[in-house]
Amino acid sequence: DITYAGSRNKVYHVTQDLRELLPEECPDLRWRTCAIVGNSGTLMFGKFGAEIDKHDMIYRFNQAPTDAFSEQVGSRTTFESLNAKFAHELQAEDPDWLWRDPRASYIFFEPLKLKEAYTEIRRRHKGVQTYMFSPAFAYQAHRIYDRLQENLQNAGMGCFSGEKPMSGFYAVLYTLRVCNSIDLYGFDAWTDDMAGQFKLRYHYFDDDEPRPGAHSFDLMFYMYRLLEMSEEYPVQLRLVDVPRDADFGSRHHGATVDKEAGEEEEEEDLSRDIE
Repeated sequence: DITYAGSRNKVYHVTQDLRELLPEECPDLRWRTCAIVGNSGTLMFGKFGAEIDKHDMIYRFNQAPTDAFSEQVGSRTTFESLNAKFAHELQAEDPDWLWRDPRASYIFFEPLKLKEAYTEIRRRHKGVQTYMFSPAFAYQAHRIYDRLQENLQNAGMGCFSGEKPMSGFYAVLYTLRVCNSIDLYGFDAWTDDMAGQFKLRYHYFDDDEPRPGAHSFDLMFYMYRLLEMSEEYPVQLRLVDVPRDADFGSRHHGATVDKEAGEEEEEEDLSRDIE
């Protein structure tokens, strides 16, 4: 059993089957340049493909296809993060599963939900490299998320109702540990105007819609901006310049935002929570 630091009530039970599949030590992975490629429909307005493929490590999410979109999102994949839905599809050996060529390594970021699925996938797919974030990492990510949400609300930045971190949040926290530089693509904050007035898809490759209340897109966007503004973190947002008739607001354009006088010190204080 693993007890979370700082909490007497949160215990993660490690089964014998899972213990036998875990490595003796965490993999010692390190990359110079990393690209995290989100699934935003705004990517269809850009042509980042060649730029993305130049990175040493490329991180994607949830079976996002590349073959028909290589000009916009590139074609290479190093890691593919899977949420519970897609992890269970892999576990069930879904005949429509998108196997990348060359094979990507899979990362499961929900250790509490996917303990049994991870164990079965490791046994069924011995030739596929799979990783699962530790419960301690997931717990730390939730604490950072909660603290960030509280601090930004107290600073008057808005009311953020998202019930849990997004998969991109875990990806950023992980790559901060293993990458010298990180470029974020497709991380524009989703707004209702995008789907309504401007007919933009939530994902660049399908017609799925976000589940109401599941995530706070503004909160995550503020976090990525804070990371980019801070000199401590090697993060850059690579946002898409959408057409003028689909203008979603100035915060979605370019890679920088203007700061009003007096804001810089407050933003730097908030960025210290992301460690």
